[in-house]
Amino acid sequence: MISRVLACLVVLFSAGVAAAAPPLAAYGRLPALESVELSPDGQRLAYIAVTGESRRLEVQQLDGRVLASLGVGDHKVRDLDWVGSDYLMIEITDALSTPYTASRREYRRVLGFDLKTKTFAHFLNPEDHRGATSSRLNRGAKVPSVILGDPKTATVSGRPTALVRTINLDGSGSYDLFRVNLGTGAATLHERGSRFAIDFIVAPDGKVMAREEWEDETGRWKLLMRDGAAWREVMSARAPLDPPSLLGFGRDGRSMLVSRLQDGERQLVEVTPEGAVSRLSDDNREPSGTLYDDGIGRLLGVAYRAGDRTDYRFYDPKLEAAWRAVARGFPGQHLSLASWSRDFSRIVVSTEGKSSGVYYLVDTTGRKADIIGEAYPEVPPADVAAQKSITYKAADGLDIPAYLTLPVGREAKNLPLIVLPHGGPQAHDAPGFDWWSQALASRGYAVLQPQFRGSSGFGRKFVEAGHGQWGRKMQTDLSDGVRHLVAQGVIDPKRVCIVGASYGGYAALAGVTLDPGVYRCAVAVAGVSDLPRMLSAEADEDGSAKSSTIRYWSRFMGAAFRQRDQLESLSPARLAARADAPVLLIHGRDDTVVPYAQSTLMEKALKQAGKPVEFVTLAGEDHWLSREATRQRMLNATVTFVEKHNPPR
Repeated sequence: MISRVLACLVVLFSAGVAAAAPPLAAYGRLPALESVELSPDGQRLAYIAVTGESRRLEVQQLDGRVLASLGVGDHKVRDLDWVGSDYLMIEITDALSTPYTASRREYRRVLGFDLKTKTFAHFLNPEDHRGATSSRLNRGAKVPSVILGDPKTATVSGRPTALVRTINLDGSGSYDLFRVNLGTGAATLHERGSRFAIDFIVAPDGKVMAREEWEDETGRWKLLMRDGAAWREVMSARAPLDPPSLLGFGRDGRSMLVSRLQDGERQLVEVTPEGAVSRLSDDNREPSGTLYDDGIGRLLGVAYRAGDRTDYRFYDPKLEAAWRAVARGFPGQHLSLASWSRDFSRIVVSTEGKSSGVYYLVDTTGRKADIIGEAYPEVPPADVAAQKSITYKAADGLDIPAYLTLPVGREAKNLPLIVLPHGGPQAHDAPGFDWWSQALASRGYAVLQPQFRGSSGFGRKFVEAGHGQWGRKMQTDLSDGVRHLVAQGVIDPKRVCIVGASYGGYAALAGVTLDPGVYRCAVAVAGVSDLPRMLSAEADEDGSAKSSTIRYWSRFMGAAFRQRDQLESLSPARLAARADAPVLLIHGRDDTVVPYAQSTLMEKALKQAGKPVEFVTLAGEDHWLSREATRQRMLNATVTFVEKHNPPR
């Protein structure tokens, strides 16, 4: 066992068959473990333990000695990172106002934790949090600068140091890099940027070696690299949308790694200080992430989406062999690399597929694995519904990948169905344990998660097939999946509902207005209902109707910002009189992505049209259902509504 602290989270695996499905609350809880991170020396383990709304930072030696166990309150923890072996950075977000912005936004903030003194420090707000214990943590002061992206780490003057990228909100809009004292949170300007310098690449000693710039309205992108005391432009592109992206150092520690669109596909290329460009890999897989040794800035490998799994390729043959050996130890499971020691002798992996999610500490030299804990300990393996990958034909012949989750203990014949489209829309579902689809399956429903055209992860051409198809073929891709399952005899065509969040919420509303005759009910969580108002809100937020955000949405919608007639023809709130099934609307009051007003507009339109509608407001909830109480309320409301209008038996 790793320790008594972690052992309390472990549920023993049993060969027995569960007599009944776990309670719905078991699925609606937040994961019991978050951000499991191994220290660079491989001797310490840190993670966030979650109980209800309360989160605790737990740190221990691998021999079981507890080094820290401190509450971090109800902050929404997004990530946890080591800086050396004595400091941790806790990334949190909160919906906040500043004196410089007109509306509340979800801002990222960082807390530093000193393992020796057991105190927290708030980055960029040292006067508010210097030396604070967990009981004194609060939400911080309003500040003119906010943190963007993940902090970087370096060793400056022999000391572990955090470097954070910020945007100045006082009107200049400058992107700058600050050096932060981990003990106090005090910040010192490290590199002055500009309103176009959107990211920096930092050497292990803290020296800034490259930066990327992008002008939003013109779409001009460029990569600059340090040339002595000056900067040299080594690469540029005209990219009104989908600009290249600077990721970090290349394999030699001198070149820069850039992701770019080329010849209709996403490629990784290395760019030398002299401007020479070479492709990192000749295979046709779409890269989904990179793996770095943060201590020395070395590129270890690349993550790829390989079919319905994530695969990893390491450039060091020893690391590649070690990873392949680990993967062989978890056959038939969806394996993710969560954290690793600098020498890769120990790694943390998470597995899904045969369970609801288990973290393991793997000794790659001794070839053994110990359970750290489970994400959903109240859902035993016997109650995890089977999920399989399927492919079906859309009406125009395009192959649509999808995930089908089938209820435990029921024959795959004539089942009731829930269609569960993802958000984005340029996103995708992942294989493995999905708490929402598993909760619905536990109540007796088959659950279809279509990866409709426009979804990411299936190649650039598949994304482009969705351009201009918002509310059109992107919508009928969903009902084509229903017809496929009907033809297979898996589901009953008269017992189908649609449930979704964000863009999936739009798809749920569009399912009963733009594509009638398919669904018995619809549940829209934080769904978009009025496209002209959505784009107007985005333009107000960006300060321009010519921003890349507006261009992005217009590309999917197939209508320009001012083509109101076309946008209205795709807006469920404008088509409420067509709704042919009851609708449940659910929306968080603190949603800073899809305004709460999008649901109030839909409710008003449906009521005026005399259509059945219910509305649940989630007080204090954001766009991502980050709070347990409101997540549980959403799930209970959804299941109650679906069972009422589409009984599972």
